Amino acid sequence: MTSRGVADVHVRAWQDAYAGLVRQSVLDALSVTDRKCSGDRFLTQDNKKTFVAEEQGLIRGFANFARAMTMRSLDSERCTPFMVSPECWVVALANLCGAIFDDECRAT
Repeated sequence: MTSRGVADVHVRAWQDAYAGLVRQSVLDALSVTDRKCSGDRFLTQDNKKTFVAEEQGLIRGFANFARAMTMRSLDSERCTPFMVSPECWVVALANLCGAIFDDECRAT
């Protein structure tokens, strides 16, 4: 998995999902390079887990899980929104759900 591939999906998903809702200049200013830098930091943290959907060697979607520190529970997980490539979101979502399900089955 590469943070560049994750960053590319993240930027394109935002640009597609928020077109017409957010000023186009804001969406055009989103940078794969900037997102990659923050992704590098995120992907190397021990309390985080990232699932990716790949198709033909390309990252098509991802979901992050992180340990949440809340008042109710010090050991709960939270999932960030799934990010998927606009051109193949159905396949990406199906692959992500399958990967998460497989991981949960191995854990039990």
